[in-house]
Amino acid sequence: MHVKSVSRADGDVRAGAYPRAELLVLRDFLKETEQGNAVAAVVTGTAASGKSELLHAFGQQCAEAEATVLSALCVEAEKDLPLTALFQLFRGPALSEDLRVKAADLLTRAEETGLTGRPSTHLMLDLLELVRELAARRPVVVLVDDFHHVDTPSLHWLMFLMRRMRTMNVLIVLTESLSAKQTLPLLGAEYLRLPHCRRIRLKPLGRDEVARFVPPGQDDTLVQGLHELSGGNPLLAQALLEDLRASGVPLAPETRPIPGDHYCQAVAACLQRGDQDTRTLAGVLAVLGKGETVCLAVRVAGMDQRTAGRAITLLHQVGLLDAGWFRHPMTVTAVLADVPVPERARLHERAAVLLHHDGAGALEVARHLVAADRAERPWAVPVLRTAAELAKVDNQTSFAVQCLKLACRSCGDEALEVEMVTQLAGLEWRNNPAVGAVHTDHLYEIFLAGNLPVRAAAILVRFLLWHGRTGEAGEVLDRLATMEPSADDRTEAELRITRLFILCSYPVLRDKLPAPAAKDRVPAQSFDPNVQAAMALSRIVTNGPDDDAIASAENVLKSIQLGDTMVESVRSALFALIYADRLDKAVPWCELLQQEAADCDAPSWQAVFAAARAEMALRQGDLVTAEKQAKAALTFITPQSWGVAVGVPLATLCLAAVGMGKFEEAAAHINQPVPASMLQTRFGLHYLRARGRLYLETDRVHAALGDFVLCGELSKSWDFDLPVLVPWRGDTAEAYLRLGMPEKAKSLLDEQLAKLAGSTSHVRGISLRLKAKIAEPQKRPELLREAVKIFQAGGIRLELARALGDLSRAHYTLAESGRARTVARQAWHIAKGCHAEVICRDLRLDGTADEGKPVSTTADIAASSVERELIESLSEAERRVAGLASLGHTNRAIASKLYITVSTVEQHLTRVYRKLDVNRRRDLPSWLQVSVVNSA
Repeated sequence: MHVKSVSRADGDVRAGAYPRAELLVLRDFLKETEQGNAVAAVVTGTAASGKSELLHAFGQQCAEAEATVLSALCVEAEKDLPLTALFQLFRGPALSEDLRVKAADLLTRAEETGLTGRPSTHLMLDLLELVRELAARRPVVVLVDDFHHVDTPSLHWLMFLMRRMRTMNVLIVLTESLSAKQTLPLLGAEYLRLPHCRRIRLKPLGRDEVARFVPPGQDDTLVQGLHELSGGNPLLAQALLEDLRASGVPLAPETRPIPGDHYCQAVAACLQRGDQDTRTLAGVLAVLGKGETVCLAVRVAGMDQRTAGRAITLLHQVGLLDAGWFRHPMTVTAVLADVPVPERARLHERAAVLLHHDGAGALEVARHLVAADRAERPWAVPVLRTAAELAKVDNQTSFAVQCLKLACRSCGDEALEVEMVTQLAGLEWRNNPAVGAVHTDHLYEIFLAGNLPVRAAAILVRFLLWHGRTGEAGEVLDRLATMEPSADDRTEAELRITRLFILCSYPVLRDKLPAPAAKDRVPAQSFDPNVQAAMALSRIVTNGPDDDAIASAENVLKSIQLGDTMVESVRSALFALIYADRLDKAVPWCELLQQEAADCDAPSWQAVFAAARAEMALRQGDLVTAEKQAKAALTFITPQSWGVAVGVPLATLCLAAVGMGKFEEAAAHINQPVPASMLQTRFGLHYLRARGRLYLETDRVHAALGDFVLCGELSKSWDFDLPVLVPWRGDTAEAYLRLGMPEKAKSLLDEQLAKLAGSTSHVRGISLRLKAKIAEPQKRPELLREAVKIFQAGGIRLELARALGDLSRAHYTLAESGRARTVARQAWHIAKGCHAEVICRDLRLDGTADEGKPVSTTADIAASSVERELIESLSEAERRVAGLASLGHTNRAIASKLYITVSTVEQHLTRVYRKLDVNRRRDLPSWLQVSVVNSA
């Protein structure tokens, strides 16, 4: 009988069609069968490589070609059920009703005999005769999927058929998985000697074959991504496309596949179709992680090299691995989903044991101990401690914390546990002081039990004070005062740091301080940067700035290496320079430390240095930077995590907002909840002053006066009565002026100026500016010019704008309108550069600018056309250099700010002097300073 043939053109594959070239090979086998040449083919491939799809597509084409198709699907669960495959083959719709009945009768009688092995010869011959009868009419195609799971009686009959089909129009196609552990030696032996038997090996899809899955019009990006992530596995490629559709991302040029749930399900399916060894090794690889070798995974899995090698090869062939590791993180996720949590812990522990015995590094071993959450072996705690130290050096803070937590739980030595808990508190503080409070509680419990050593108790006091727990800190200090002095230099250093810490920040606890060590012990500690920094801040806060304290603070910043035990010391050194009015030294160090803290990924450190930088910017009059840095300080860690020290960034943020006229924002900042004990600390002085300034600028003068007076009372009672810390006298005097009480204001300003005798501090400039308000009109310009010089020399732009504004008013009072307008314009530009809207508004209200509006260019500040010509004669670089010089900066400072050499500065100044016809920098006109403001 003629059989309809299928041409190759009919099998051209388009998007959505089956993309296998092997389909053409099977059609060639069908043609051979049509010509009377029987063929038996075995299609092999890894799990999910497309064997079933190939068999299904070929079966459809055979049916279309009017061949008789007998098909069966073998599954592992039915492998022990005799004749399962044969029942499927002979019950198909391709058989006539009488043949189906005849075959069923034969198989049923055989089943009733309890057949488990080789069928009887009569049964095999009778079934063979049925096939021969079918093949006489048209070609017969026998398709058996997953043949490696075939039941034994069916296997014997299929082998019987293959040996006798040579002269029959029969094509047999079997699929066999390379992922199946067991093999069929009987089938292998038959293939070696039967000339009509063929083998087809399904390889991963090539890039062009994967492209046939993709709708037309897509560029190579999607195809390349599909091929890379699937490894040519059709099941994975189709799953990736399903995930892409489910994601809702429209297909466009450069669209890449996004592995999701469908992909994970496909990965799980690939593993489930493989054998147990392959699944086990995949799970071990996923559990151990990319950093470990395949060799270690094999040892952890307990496999022999041959079995492991076969499993690794199959994982590569199935498309899950590439160069020894999973193709995508989602692949790992999918594999891990089938590994129970207890099993993961067991595997990690076994890996840790093997690595430790191999002499691996502490970090490598500890990673598996932490993942296993077990440290029961005697060597585990020392390994975890070493790993924590190494991780801390590498800025792996979270991992160091995990190591120490596990070590603490597994440690049987109480003294060692205390040491580790203290380390933990410091490490957790680096990320979030609020979390570190948990370990502070633990240390306090140990203290109450009487088991806390002196050194740990000294550190505990500082932790407690940070969180505002003054009462508990006092209890610890009381106990420390009764303890025997330590002969350990490190312990005495910690005690001394705590003493100084309290002296300069928590004065209410001064009477509880334990006695210091003998004088002969002090030199040994003097080299400790922690002690040096604390001493420098304490001296400046209690006695005022001096050269030795400033030098000590600088030495700390030059020599110290940032670390958990050093951050407070670095902060102390920075604030020592801030209170000493050495912002020129403090700012570069702070910016360098900010970068280092960012590199270390330490939020608490970043917050501390941002707060310090904000305070520096505020004192310089850079309100925008002050606001930005203060907000950053309260973002890196929450206000709650700041403890009592929150007073500093909150105060800075409030004062910056006040300066910019953002009074509602300032109120929102200053009205945040703060610890009650904050007002018992140095940080509370900053807070009180900021709140008072807000009240003053919003016309709540009596409320402001109350805060300023309280600030003064606390400062005096704590011996912190230094204008460089909080200039409460000047603030109180300003409030008295608003209330029309100039005599009281004058008395306070005279006191403040007396304390600042011989100082060039910006606070002295503020005092002079305020004193000018109550001086005789003829004396005001002189006082204000002196204040302007101080602000120019220090680069304090906000106060410079205020002083110039007052100087303009003083000139108007003396009927010097020309000078008044020029100075007012200069004041407006500087204030505008500082975003000090309040000052700008006041200048406009005074009518000190033409038509009520200040001019906005440097040229407009010059009163004459000659001055305009002089301005235009200077290059931009010359104007910048001359402007900084007119503000009082040295040549070296100008070179540093503009990133040029000192020689270049000198050359620019020489040309400026010649063009402006002046001989020295003090003769430079003041309008040059606007160039600096406009370019800032």
